[in-house]
Amino acid sequence: MMQPEGPSPSIPPDLLIAPEWLAEMIARKPQFLARLFSVFIREEPKRVADMSQALENGDLPGLKFLAHSLKGAAATMGCLNLRQICLELEQAALAEDLDLARTILDRVHAHMEQICLFMSRHLESQAPPSN
Repeated sequence: MMQPEGPSPSIPPDLLIAPEWLAEMIARKPQFLARLFSVFIREEPKRVADMSQALENGDLPGLKFLAHSLKGAAATMGCLNLRQICLELEQAALAEDLDLARTILDRVHAHMEQICLFMSRHLESQAPPSN
């Protein structure tokens, strides 16, 4: 399956990561947050690519498993909209609705692109200045 062409339309930051969760993590555990963001950026785009491959191969059980896994990661990171979208994708895979799954997976790609960009910018803003 092809990824959407060009940059995705901008999604408001408060729809990417729950503002309350983010504010608490920044205030109480900034270094842990940086590690979480780094791992998410490194690992989760691969999972989304695997989801695309599973859908392209017609592997609906695999797609359902991957959507479920990303749903959990999204919930852990305060990405509640992505969590909901993954739930919808999980349900579409369970219902064997390939067309709906394709449409929902496009939304997953758009959200992931924006979430990873948001997280990368946060990490850059927290990095010590280089001399």
